[in-house]
Amino acid sequence: MTSLPAFDDETNPFIAAFLAARGEDTQVGDALPAHTPMCFGCGPDNHGSMGLQATLGPDDSVEAVHVFDDRFIGAPGVAHGGAVSAVLDDLFGFVMLAIREPAVTRDLSVRYRLPVRLGVETHMRAWVKGRESREIHLAAELRQEDHLVATGRAVFIQVDPRHLSAPARKFFS
Repeated sequence: MTSLPAFDDETNPFIAAFLAARGEDTQVGDALPAHTPMCFGCGPDNHGSMGLQATLGPDDSVEAVHVFDDRFIGAPGVAHGGAVSAVLDDLFGFVMLAIREPAVTRDLSVRYRLPVRLGVETHMRAWVKGRESREIHLAAELRQEDHLVATGRAVFIQVDPRHLSAPARKFFS
């Protein structure tokens, strides 16, 4: 487990999630906290949230069971590809909580193998595949009823924790 560098803004909810995500007594199967209360993917206070909840898996992987409901319809009975991609991106974000390394998405790709059906439990797992300098390479699988329905790959780039306080501000001010 990597320790976080020192910083001042411990009141930022995203940074607080990193600090709380992985205590000494965290066990495989324990729930990981939402990225922020208003996170689109997992935020409990966001009425439009996808409601993703993840748990710590073995070897710093993360696991989740998610049901895409009618809000995420693409073709009849099938989840919209953008919704599947968003859930994967959020799942990869949970890996960052598991390994306690602040990082943001640089690249994300999804391979849709079968339709991701609405109303069916989707079992997901994501893990670190490797590292190269500040890049963290990730992989994921989504399964419905033991069928591999999608895979994902991502590259996250490590950032200073302060970047997570107001990342857009520094690029557009």
